[in-house]
Amino acid sequence: MWQAIQTIEPHCTAEQVTAWVKGADPRVARSTVYRILADLCSSGDVVVARLDAGGLRYELAAAEHPHAVCQVCGKVIHVGDELLQTLEEQLAATVGFRTVRIDLTVNGVCRDCAAPSRRTTGRPQHNHI
Repeated sequence: MWQAIQTIEPHCTAEQVTAWVKGADPRVARSTVYRILADLCSSGDVVVARLDAGGLRYELAAAEHPHAVCQVCGKVIHVGDELLQTLEEQLAATVGFRTVRIDLTVNGVCRDCAAPSRRTTGRPQHNHI
């Protein structure tokens, strides 16, 4: 399971993990994959995030990092640690809040989708011939 999450892509779905695992061993049940994913999340080895309407996404646990998700194409961008540090410092200075964990997803439109050729509809352009 660990190798599947590491190999597929960052932010993989349970369905992608299931397909990868079944490719390696077709005898593995879908319910087993979901149970192991839940166990990995409970242990802190894997983190889960709801990044888009496509459901939960899984990735190996690493340093906390916020995500920026394009609402047009679904691209997921990791946001730098310096922004988290600034947020933590501001929370501490203004309201005396000590951060334990940050789980942040910023929704918007990526640079490619915001390009002038796509700006008029807010959706990917399709060429019709």
